[in-house]
Amino acid sequence: HLQVVRHEELLAKVRSLLERKHYIAPVRGDILDAKMNVLAQTITVWNVAADPALVQPDAREWARILSPALQMSRASLVEKLSRSGRNVVLKKRVSEETVMELKDQIEKINSRQKKGDRLRGLKFEREFQRYYPNGVLASHVVGTTSNDWQKYGGQQVSIQMGVDGVEKYFDEGLAGTVGYRLIEKNRRGEELVAFRGEDVPPRNGCRIVPTIDQTIQHIVEEELERVCEERQPASAVAIIMRPDTGEILAMANRPAFDLNDSNKDVETMRNLAIADAHEPGSTFKIVVVGAGLDQKMIALNDTFFCENGKFLYAGYYLHDHKSFGNQTVRQIIAHSVNIGAAKIALKVGEQTFHQYICKFGFGEPTSVQLPGEARGLVRSPKSYSKISQTRIAMGHEIMATPLQIILAMSAVANSGNLMKPTIVKRILNEDNETIKEFTPVVRRRVLSKAAAAQLTEALVKVVGPDGTAEKASLPGWTVAGKTGTAQKLENGKYLNNKYYSSFVGFFPAEKPQLCILVGLDDINDYGGQAAAPVFRQIALRSAAYLDLQSPPGKLKKGRPFAVAGTDDGPRNHPES
Repeated sequence: HLQVVRHEELLAKVRSLLERKHYIAPVRGDILDAKMNVLAQTITVWNVAADPALVQPDAREWARILSPALQMSRASLVEKLSRSGRNVVLKKRVSEETVMELKDQIEKINSRQKKGDRLRGLKFEREFQRYYPNGVLASHVVGTTSNDWQKYGGQQVSIQMGVDGVEKYFDEGLAGTVGYRLIEKNRRGEELVAFRGEDVPPRNGCRIVPTIDQTIQHIVEEELERVCEERQPASAVAIIMRPDTGEILAMANRPAFDLNDSNKDVETMRNLAIADAHEPGSTFKIVVVGAGLDQKMIALNDTFFCENGKFLYAGYYLHDHKSFGNQTVRQIIAHSVNIGAAKIALKVGEQTFHQYICKFGFGEPTSVQLPGEARGLVRSPKSYSKISQTRIAMGHEIMATPLQIILAMSAVANSGNLMKPTIVKRILNEDNETIKEFTPVVRRRVLSKAAAAQLTEALVKVVGPDGTAEKASLPGWTVAGKTGTAQKLENGKYLNNKYYSSFVGFFPAEKPQLCILVGLDDINDYGGQAAAPVFRQIALRSAAYLDLQSPPGKLKKGRPFAVAGTDDGPRNHPES
């Protein structure tokens, strides 16, 4: 009856008791910088556990052996080894080196004992831990992970899951695929290796290669740290981008956090470069002037009367930081004249101005390869008040992220082409073979080449002796840029002593290679005084590291703009 009639039933029951599908966690893929330096990697750690039922006769001996290795008191070990149950964790996340030494020590002790007297009952459970060699560096870009226990066939498997940053955005590729092994156990639960069955190894995660350069990232973070110590802003952000490709070489925030700190403050984990939108202030004037130039409604030499610093329009006054009379379009940009920008906006018209705001990418996600991106705020002209158009022209009544601002400026540098930002360049398999590459993508043309060249000519004047950002000038280089000083809004009123101060610019203006943005929140100073010097230091150090060369040669006639900070006259623009 047992051997024939119930043979299949009982055989299945035995197999269910002795055979197991043992699931194996994959190793999460590394995150590397553009030069293949490790930004995030997975290391093996071990949980040391014990079966008290097997250990108890030798609990004190086990405590003596384990105490120095696990750095725990003998008393605490004896207490844990004396508990009831079949599995007691003694210590979590012990290094692989410590575990190997401990195993070797136990093996040597047992080799001198008779079979029945050998120490037994200790268990070593492997676990993976994410490690970030640089700690704080690029913390908001790299992101963090958490260990999550997932069930596979009744077995709990520890899987690392991305929480934010690149870790989260590329979580599926980094995570890999769980494998399994069919094993047979004896009545004590020990594997019978000779009867090991089907083996499907885990597929380890891909390796992600961002466009971030570790050295440039360090430069940016060091300069942000310095200005935060000096100026004490509520927060600070800086981004470096290649305007012709949209590649982000550095993205940094202050406050920041240590990726290896398990008790990090959640408030410091917010990536301000993409998640926080501010009223941009005068950096937004590139949009209204660009629209006017592109539509040929204005020219750089056109003059606007700027009302001597006080403009009454629709029953409300618009003020400037200085008293300006007649100003050309060049001077309106160079001096950052609010009234001049407002009058250009009125000439362009609200519908056309709104179209260019959208063309420049404001009010929509940039599609950067990071989670948590804000759209900013762009209202329809239907909801404008009588004065909205004049205020939006100077960067109020509109919200934009730092990434949207630098992309808009990069479009000017890139002869009018708005690029999709790239923060991850390649995805590699375990053998370092490229399985996917992200190439530059032009989202759309924002300005004509001629309009972009003319706007660049005006932006160079901003960094000249007569502009608002002379402190952003670089010796031997032509810099084009724009300052921004947006008053902070509290309880429905704009304050006169708190600003979001920023500067965004590119160089060399003749053939732009780097575009840099610096933003400082909640400080009592203008963008040209606070943010421009930080731009200068980041630009100088980055140019030296990348060995950027100034465009050679003197300027010929017909050149559209002059060189800031040099004595050899203006240089040719590639589109002139």
